[in-house]
Amino acid sequence: MKFVRSADEIRKIMSTISNPKFDEIKMVGAMFLTTPEFVERVLPPPLKPAAAPMGTINIIEVDRSNVIGAFKGGAISISARYNDIEGAYCLTMPMDTDAAIIYGREIFGEPKKQAISKVTVNGDKVEGSVERQGIEVINIRGVIGAALDPVLLASSANFHYKYSINPDGSGLDSNPKLVHAVFTNTVRSVNACDVEVKLQGTPDDIYGDIPIEQIMGGMVAFLDMHPKVTYLAEVDKDVFLPYAFVKIDQYDRFSY
Repeated sequence: MKFVRSADEIRKIMSTISNPKFDEIKMVGAMFLTTPEFVERVLPPPLKPAAAPMGTINIIEVDRSNVIGAFKGGAISISARYNDIEGAYCLTMPMDTDAAIIYGREIFGEPKKQAISKVTVNGDKVEGSVERQGIEVINIRGVIGAALDPVLLASSANFHYKYSINPDGSGLDSNPKLVHAVFTNTVRSVNACDVEVKLQGTPDDIYGDIPIEQIMGGMVAFLDMHPKVTYLAEVDKDVFLPYAFVKIDQYDRFSY
């Protein structure tokens, strides 16, 4: 009965949640330099800027996963640190299926919204795009170059915040939790790419507000990603509140 789960069903579900696998991934990405002022403005406490104001843009197609099946999506993140732990704070994470959106938002605290994504590799050409509200908000295209050492992508880490907004409009329900997702990756191949990047905003999204000072490089990779996720800290809910709206649409623009 799907309405009420048995103890055995709960154990199986929780076991799967604790050991997610995202396999047979095709990814195109770009690394960029942004401004220190932007990083300072968007990083919620207790995160601090990394040594350099770097960001990443990735678009992926995932053929298999043990939790949400196949999906396509992307992410824009900026480098950050919590004490001596380094990672990437995710600003936005567009996804194309409700399963991917629900799983990521409710369990990882990821800032996911619905979008249409694709990655195309044709000979030495690669292109990735994300479309929201009929607008192409991300486009990465380039020429595939030399093979890189797979160890460059052998591991990665993301920061997210898990929280909920009180329906009475008084703020957040409780103190947000800082989430740390550490990925162990099996990389089949990774190549450098000479890429061009275009970002464009929508009335509800921040893509066009991200300053890109310089594209530092690009890549195309084929890999599997297996994360382990833990909580690192709690944040005062009133201090965090100004940062809490990046993953929701601008509800007030429909006010009447």
